Amino acid sequence: MDITPEQNEIGKDNFNEAVGLEGAAVQQKTVWFAAHGAGLRAMTASPPWQAVKVGPVGLDDAWDAVAQGQKRLLVADGAHGLKLVDISQPDAPVVTSKLELPGLSTHVALGNARVAVASAGVGIHLIELLDVTSPKLLQTIALPSAPYGLAWLKNTLVVAGGHHVFAVEAPWDGPAEVMAASPSKHFAMDQVAFYD
Repeated sequence: MDITPEQNEIGKDNFNEAVGLEGAAVQQKTVWFAAHGAGLRAMTASPPWQAVKVGPVGLDDAWDAVAQGQKRLLVADGAHGLKLVDISQPDAPVVTSKLELPGLSTHVALGNARVAVASAGVGIHLIELLDVTSPKLLQTIALPSAPYGLAWLKNTLVVAGGHHVFAVEAPWDGPAEVMAASPSKHFAMDQVAFYD
């Protein structure tokens, strides 16, 4: 099957506006994309596979998004920290709460009622999400290199940090700490599979 240039331009939406798409989150039949400087884009997860602009949402510099249940996205919003977005009405998402964080929030990972946010220039922020109306910063962990990807494995956060892969033990009853740092010959940056 041939794909025409028009069909291949996922970075342009039906408003003919060029956007940089970053992290994606899947929720029911919709794929949500973080769009740098342009909020969110949504694409139906079935033909005609059309990406559409949604909003206004109140996102300034979305870098990454992850779905929490059927009605909420957690968004790493650049210099504006973590934002929780109600997507129960996909054509009119609304920011319901936010947590300002130091650094540039670039990646987000959800693990039970905790969230990890990668922050360029700072490290990792661990956030409690027991009350979605008021996210609470638990701890910030400095790393020697920028975090590029995150994945929770029970109470351990695995962080792809360029030429290192870090294991951060994050128990509920105490402070988190970096338990291991493994050098990587190649650049580790994927949030699901790590390369060495």
